[in-house]
Amino acid sequence: MEKTYSIYNFYNEEIDWEHVPILNIEEFPWYIRGEKQLTRVQCAIKQEILQMKIHSEDKYIRADACKNNEPVYQDSCFECFVTPSNKRGEAYFNIEISCNGTIYMAYRDNTNDKIMASDEILEQIEIVSVIHPTYWKLHVRIPLKSLEMMSSTKVDRETWYGNFYRCGGKEDDQYACWQALQAEKPNFHLPSQFGKLEICEYK
Repeated sequence: MEKTYSIYNFYNEEIDWEHVPILNIEEFPWYIRGEKQLTRVQCAIKQEILQMKIHSEDKYIRADACKNNEPVYQDSCFECFVTPSNKRGEAYFNIEISCNGTIYMAYRDNTNDKIMASDEILEQIEIVSVIHPTYWKLHVRIPLKSLEMMSSTKVDRETWYGNFYRCGGKEDDQYACWQALQAEKPNFHLPSQFGKLEICEYK
């Protein structure tokens, strides 16, 4: 069943996080063993900047990657794959952020060619990381213009498609997702199975 999440656009107003919907990463399509630890996500837009707040329960925190565009998926990390247009299954952004704030970002076009984010793009993205013994939090700010610069395509302001994921590092695979996926082996790169993201004005 397709899931839908509303991303409120606050325009120039302060984001009222208490009223921003929570999205739970709680599907475990490749579960083998261990504790199913929850990740909660909130998304909103203010002044043409996508903001995401992430809170992940984590008893086995790993953060080895320390340089951007390193393989952060091997750490405790949050991932957001998004097609910022009203075309499911099309080109998408592959954004992965370790619990320590290290980011991997790529754009995969319709031929599945991969374009890595340049230093110029990454400098536009703000990430605040907080790590505790049993959980970690991220606050991420991604200007929409940075997505347009990478893709050379205007971002839709009404409908996107995407999925949100959680990896747990070597001690605790997790491989959790928001929108359930159908695949024999762990594979997040399935844009045809993305959920729907509706951008709407906060009232």
